[in-house]
Amino acid sequence: RNGNGNLGGECREGPRQVRQGARLKAVVVVEGWNDKLAVLKAVDAEVVVLKGSNSVINREFKCSSEVIHKMEQAQGHVGGGPLIVLTDADTAGRQCRIALNNHFPSIRHAFISALQSMSNKQTRHHQAGNIGVEHAPPEVIFAALSNARVYSPNRKQFSSENLEMWGLAGSFGQLGVNANQGNISERRKKVGEALGFGNASGKAFLKCINEYGFEEDEIELAISRSENGRI
Repeated sequence: RNGNGNLGGECREGPRQVRQGARLKAVVVVEGWNDKLAVLKAVDAEVVVLKGSNSVINREFKCSSEVIHKMEQAQGHVGGGPLIVLTDADTAGRQCRIALNNHFPSIRHAFISALQSMSNKQTRHHQAGNIGVEHAPPEVIFAALSNARVYSPNRKQFSSENLEMWGLAGSFGQLGVNANQGNISERRKKVGEALGFGNASGKAFLKCINEYGFEEDEIELAISRSENGRI
């Protein structure tokens, strides 16, 4: 078991074929309006737009009263169905998750890797290589929502020793990690992007893989992909 909520079936082997117009009895929480449009191409769902991380969090990672009201109201529209947050694979997206956890501990978390949500072209709004939910194809979004993870704040599956073993903490001299893969923080950033929560300190990375239910095989696959430039 990989910590997901199994809303739509197991997708560890790859994204499921999207069922166009499928109704998802849940509230999907995203950062921006373009993210909402992308989600609605994948599923028929109630979608709440946070309008960026600045409107959601403060230094104490607390949501604004407006955000709380919007989410509670949307939950009522789906008969008390679950909340699922789907944010970009970057620091702002990870911090939005923290703030939402503080107010909605039963919220579920959907993740999309940086590679799966990367723009391949430049527009007037962003550069090529921009990372965001809005760039992910419908089948990828559907798979992520179908396998939304339960937030488990007391889970302690991994420790700092695991990070050192994987070359995500400590020093290259101690670990014998191939120096061609970059320094520790850069390696950790790439693996975080492959897992879908983006750049994080060692402490924050450990918190993410524990509390969002990642398993060892998933992390090792992300390490392999990041080392081969497939984040």
